[in-house]
Amino acid sequence: KGLLLIDGPVSGGAKKAAEGQMTVMASGRPQAFEAAAELMQAFAGKVYRLGDQVGIGSTVKMVNQHLAGVHIASACEALALGIRAGADPKQLYEVICNSAGNSWMFQNRMPHVLDGDYAPLSAVNIFIKDLGIVLDAARKLQFPLPLAAQAHQLYLATAAAGHGAEDDSAVVKFYATLAGLTLPGYVGAMLAGAAEADTVTRRAVTRDNPAALLALMWYHITDGRGAKDMVVLPYKDRLLLFSRYLQQLVMESLGKEFDRTGRVVNQGIAVYGNKGSTDQHAYVQQLREGVNNFFVTFIEVLRDREGPALEVDPGITSGDYLHGFLLGTRDALSEKDRSSITLTVDEVSPRTLGMLIALYERVVGLYASLININAYHQPGVEAGKKAAGGVLSLQAKLTTALATQPGRRFTAEALSTAVGSPGQTELAYKVLQHLAANGRIHATQASPWWETTFHG
Repeated sequence: KGLLLIDGPVSGGAKKAAEGQMTVMASGRPQAFEAAAELMQAFAGKVYRLGDQVGIGSTVKMVNQHLAGVHIASACEALALGIRAGADPKQLYEVICNSAGNSWMFQNRMPHVLDGDYAPLSAVNIFIKDLGIVLDAARKLQFPLPLAAQAHQLYLATAAAGHGAEDDSAVVKFYATLAGLTLPGYVGAMLAGAAEADTVTRRAVTRDNPAALLALMWYHITDGRGAKDMVVLPYKDRLLLFSRYLQQLVMESLGKEFDRTGRVVNQGIAVYGNKGSTDQHAYVQQLREGVNNFFVTFIEVLRDREGPALEVDPGITSGDYLHGFLLGTRDALSEKDRSSITLTVDEVSPRTLGMLIALYERVVGLYASLININAYHQPGVEAGKKAAGGVLSLQAKLTTALATQPGRRFTAEALSTAVGSPGQTELAYKVLQHLAANGRIHATQASPWWETTFHG
């Protein structure tokens, strides 16, 4: 008793809240407004008094969120369409902002896309909630909202793709994935990060050059001859593919038969890995207690997921557990005299990804210099391509021979000899087996395999 109530939802976001310029959509008795006037002046730039009936303020807020959600989704769709059609996104933004198609949400949110900055000011998950409220209210009123329903599905699809905690402008990523678009900001931010790493890794003083230090660590751990494998464990889901990138970079660049003088050295570092959260219960067992023929590179990411932290136990978040796994695994390996290197970044972003890529590109080049090999000479890759060409050439000869003698049955040995490739029986059999499996020729299986016959 004696309580005064104002139904007063607000709008304006974090920026206007910090500036004390929120818009308040309020309803309540006059006495309540008089009592709360000084308080609302502290955070509100505009207060709309919508009557005495409690609930009208929430209704107006709901309508505002309906429009905001639809406008953001529409803005993302429109910008993605323009990019797909070849328009320069920055010019497109400027023109729309000065044309009839502009909206407050387009003007406010699309700079996030242009900058490639999806740090959440208002997250995708927020609009899943808000449009859910709108649709629930409309359902009770038996009122159709096809645009809101479609927008809601776009936010849900974006969250399902892993972007729920990102800024609501990340809806554009849904369209980018569907259409195979390269969004602005990503490439620019990656190149900026790569440029920062390039500057640092050119320093002449070894102790100030992270790439030089890492190359020397590799040389020390592997005895300068690839004596140990590299196991890459990034403790962040978004770095899932990074170990595969390093596998290609390192093994392609350092796997060499000869050094620069022509001496046979058979150099290289074998690389394998996966995200650390997976490997915590996979091959870490062997790493700790099996053959000590490797070193581990841990990639530590300090910042946890965006948005509210997921508590697994009271006061302990999922990010705390993941970080604990990293440090615990590192200590467990150290107890068994397993070598490791820890690389720490503050967050996973286009910028830090660019820095990591540039760092390792430089490390590989410096290590190659230490062991006197040419990292850019890759005859093994060319040998594989040439061999594949030879297989396809043999396939063409085999199919031509079968086509010119329809119905005649050949073993792989007889057919390979007939086309001038004696001694390639097993290879011919594999080619013919593949053709038969795909319905392009016919096979009569036999045991042993070399008695199998093929015909057109």
